[in-house]
Amino acid sequence: ASTTYVYEAPAITVYAPPLTEDERITSDVIDVLAFDPYLSGRIAVETEDNDVTLSGSVTTPGQVRRAVRNANSVHGVRNVTNELRPRVGASTY
Repeated sequence: ASTTYVYEAPAITVYAPPLTEDERITSDVIDVLAFDPYLSGRIAVETEDNDVTLSGSVTTPGQVRRAVRNANSVHGVRNVTNELRPRVGASTY
């Protein structure tokens, strides 16, 4: 005679505080930059009052322009301040 036991766990609900608009914009800009296969380098993203600042370095001047254009494409971005520097031939790691 075998006995079968069935265990049921109660449902779980997880709550997280909502993101501020600046936090959402920062997250969205990071996503759009991270998934662009034509960008390489190290880019920092900061957002304050819907104004995004990009800093760090990429490998070509064209990538600087591309990163700024990508950041501007994110919903809610009012302005992008470009502090990125191209480092042609430099290691990005």
